Parts: sequence; structure tokens; C-alpha cells
Amino acid sequence: MLALRRSALLRLRPACPFLDMHTHYEPGTMTLGRWLFLRFIPCLACCAAFGDACCAGPSRQQPEPGATKGRPATARSVLRTWEEERAKLEQAWRSLLGTGPRHAPELSPQVIEAEGHPAVLRIRLRYQVLTGVWTEAFLIEPLRDAGPRPGVVVFHSTNPAAHEQPAGRADRPWLHLALLLARHGYVVLAPRCFIFEPGDTYAGHARRLLSRWPRWTGMGRMLWDGGRALDLVEKHPRVDRQRLAAVGHSLGAKETLYLAAFDRRVRAAVFSEGGISLKFSNWDAPWYLGDQIRALSLERDHDELLKLIAPRWFLLIGGGAADGQKSRPYVERARDVYRKLGVSDRLRLFVHDKGHRLPAEAREAMLRFLAEALGEATR
Repeated sequence: MLALRRSALLRLRPACPFLDMHTHYEPGTMTLGRWLFLRFIPCLACCAAFGDACCAGPSRQQPEPGATKGRPATARSVLRTWEEERAKLEQAWRSLLGTGPRHAPELSPQVIEAEGHPAVLRIRLRYQVLTGVWTEAFLIEPLRDAGPRPGVVVFHSTNPAAHEQPAGRADRPWLHLALLLARHGYVVLAPRCFIFEPGDTYAGHARRLLSRWPRWTGMGRMLWDGGRALDLVEKHPRVDRQRLAAVGHSLGAKETLYLAAFDRRVRAAVFSEGGISLKFSNWDAPWYLGDQIRALSLERDHDELLKLIAPRWFLLIGGGAADGQKSRPYVERARDVYRKLGVSDRLRLFVHDKGHRLPAEAREAMLRFLAEALGEATR
């Protein structure tokens, strides 16, 4: 049986949602041993993973790393000026993404299954992203009990396996990014994108979204869901809330870009082959920006989102397909802001020219980048 940490026992409390299940033992319905298993084991797994986050709602956004306190007057002035420009830029892009729900419900994470894996604990769970709308994710954390650790949200690519792929439960080992990061000491959550929910196509899910929130976009929903995933990660008792990151390949890179741009809790982001320019990929698909993309003037592009990320860390990985050397002008336009803030080296481009994939050298570059941006995972 899976050995759960003793600390989980200390955190067990009546507020855990799993204690609402199988509350009373009724002789004849099941054995006493099975009743005890159903009543306590899921709760222990949930509490072992999230502690007080079992019943917690959305968290407050943390200040951006690198506040003005202690900086020279000139640096503070530059940052203050940029913040004013940034607010206008952010508002313009938020208007493009549209408007969805105003309030987030409690996350209420529920463990589906938990299993040991070499050096890590892998938990399949579900949690509430919108009122009455649930999604699945894999939480993977190191078994070594050292901390606090950085927390990472890993977004999956366009693949039928969805969130099972980064969790190491599908083919293409080079995309087992959540498993890889957990083995390097990170606490990782790999959520399922809403267009991969069972029962409909990508376009079908987009139509259903717009029927409920006509002023929203698919990319707006992905940003919302990314924020909910980050809420869950930062509530983990072993996670250092000041060291959060987002990682994604292809579809997942798109989600990473928008989450990093609009959620300042993300200290570092790795974007692999997502198509940084609106011209490089299918950003006009209904499950991304859809018709809203026509509202953008020709000179506007995602270099503006890269600017929104400054002064935080961002690594763009290109294989010569969706991204590569053609991505450099967009990176350099955003670097102007990084340079003004004195952190030009935090915005990086790594080109491997091996196509729409993430080869070993790119994964190694990702690990080096995250270690530098977040500090060693075992710190």
C-alpha cells in the first residue's frame, strides 16, 4: 500500500471534502475494513498533497518578484514608468481576451488515485475550475522530504493523451515534462486543457464556452484555468510560493505565454514551439483567439506579451517549425523593456533546429534555466 507521510495524519481534519463521503458505517453494506479504507485513505492522500488547500478557494496574487524596495532611485523611476505603460498594455490585451466569470469557486481537490513511481509520488485528482465545472490533473512531487520547493504548472501539448502525457503515462518520453521536473525536485501539476474534456471536439468545446459566456474567448478560458492550476500549486504545503513557474510545449506553450503575461505569480516560464507570433500558428482558431484576432492592428503581436512578463524570466525554445530564428525579432523587441529594467539576460531564446519537438539538449536547457531562475529545487 502506498506509504503516506506522517504529516498527513496531523493535517487530517473534519473540513476535508473526503470526510463527507461514507460518513456512517452501516453493517451489511460493506466490510468494516473497506469502510475505513473508503473513509480515510482518499482524505489522507488529499491532505498529504494539499494540506489546508483541500477546501481552500482561490488565492490572492503575490507581488511580482523584484519589487522596488531597496533599488536605486533611477531604477525605481524606470520601473514606475514601465508599470504605467504596462497597465495600459495589459488592459488592451485583456479586452481582447474578453470577459468570463467574475468569481472563482472553491477548488475542492479530490484524489482519484495515488501511486508510487521511482523517486516521486504521482496523484491523479480533480478540482473545480468554474462553478460546477471540474477538470483533472496529475500532481507529481518528489519523495525526498526536503523543502520548500519550487512549484511548476506543466501544460500538455495537442495529443489525445492530454495531461497523461506530461505525467509519464503515454508515449513520447521527451514530453514527460512533469515527471522529469518532479524527479529534479519540483512539485508539479499537469492539468487537462478544457478542449480535451470528454464528449466534444475542440471547436465544439469552444462553441459551448461562447454560448455560456458570449464575450469570452478560448484563450481567455485557458488563462483562467491556468490561474486555477497555479492556485492549487501554491497552496501545496511543500511549495515555496515565491518560486512558481509554467512550462509548456505547442498548445501548452500558448497557455504558458498567456499565464506568464497576466499572472505575476509566475516567476519563470518556458515556451516551446508554440508559435510566438500571431502569424506563426493557428491563433485564430475558435479555441484560441477566434474572431477577436481581427480586432488587433497589424503592428500588434505577442512581443507585447513578452514585455508584460518583464522583469520576470522567460525562455523561448524553437525547433525551426513553429519557432526558431524567425522568433528572434519578437524576442529582441521585448528585450528593450528588459534592458531598461536592467535584466536583459532574463529573456532568452534557445534554437535547436530539430523540428516540432523537445530534444534532450532543449530539455537540459530548460532545467538549467529553471534552476537559475528559481534556485536549486532542493534548496
